[in-house]
Amino acid sequence: MKRRRLLLLGAGLAVAAPATYIGVAAARRPDEAGPAPEPATAPVVRGDLSDVRTLRGTLDHGPAEPLECQATGIVTELTPVGATVERGGVLFRVDDLPVVVLYGAVPMWRELHGGITGRDVTQLQENLTALGHGKLTADGSFTRSTGLAVRRWQKSLGLQETGTVPLGQVAFRPAAVRIADHRVRPGARTSGPVVGVTGTARMATVPVQPADKALVKAGVGVSVLFNGGGSVAGTVTGVTQVAEQLSATVSLAEQAAAAKVTDPAVQVQLVVARRTGVLSVPVTALLALADGGYGVELVDGRDTSVVKVETGLFTQGRVEISGAGIEAGDLVKVPAA
Repeated sequence: MKRRRLLLLGAGLAVAAPATYIGVAAARRPDEAGPAPEPATAPVVRGDLSDVRTLRGTLDHGPAEPLECQATGIVTELTPVGATVERGGVLFRVDDLPVVVLYGAVPMWRELHGGITGRDVTQLQENLTALGHGKLTADGSFTRSTGLAVRRWQKSLGLQETGTVPLGQVAFRPAAVRIADHRVRPGARTSGPVVGVTGTARMATVPVQPADKALVKAGVGVSVLFNGGGSVAGTVTGVTQVAEQLSATVSLAEQAAAAKVTDPAVQVQLVVARRTGVLSVPVTALLALADGGYGVELVDGRDTSVVKVETGLFTQGRVEISGAGIEAGDLVKVPAA
């Protein structure tokens, strides 16, 4: 009986052993495994890199400038805020008499009448001709023909035809203006600025942080991006400081691009660093080397090799590199997506 049990036990072992062997034999041998998947790669590219700083701004007409009133009296009417006043247009009325915009760089500083000469007279003559009140020679001499043209101009405004332009009846401006705000209300006595004015061109105003002060300077070219889509080239025309706040004004190269923009929020991008004709790879291709510095892993089919590189500009997910044996078109290993 005992011998029979031993025989049965031996038979059980004999059956179990082949099962274990089959299981091992079913596994693939290392030399029979399929090829390892090729690593994810990216090409080394030669081209230009730019580091762009983006600032948030507002599309407007720039800071308002106070317009002083030289006429003495009571303000009786103000042109609405937002209105554009061109040559010959009325800014406001004092004692119900119009104060008119004429174009010129020299501000009005005296009464203009017969017998005087000067640059202000030249400006007056140019404006009277442009408004169609005569074909005057803009020689700066207030002659009889100039006086007659003044009378015709005064008649068109419903004014007394004196042939003399009193101080304060005209505000010489370089170009058309936009009424930005009212500094007084009708009924106030003139004693300073009556309205604030800007130019008619739209521009971007950008708050500037102290850290960006060295980057945002007059003359720097930028790109202005509109929230609704589209963009336009621009130029920083100046940086002003009010209390602790710095603000940059950016002129637009094309006014038509901003004409129909309704959302005033814009982004202003300026290039703070540029590299031309350099090699670059994705930043994720960089390897930190044990002895310091960085390298990339070059891939040639299934062969790879780590090459030390010098890094330059980092921007927009790429990095400038240089090193022995690195050429445009080479493939470098990057993390699998």
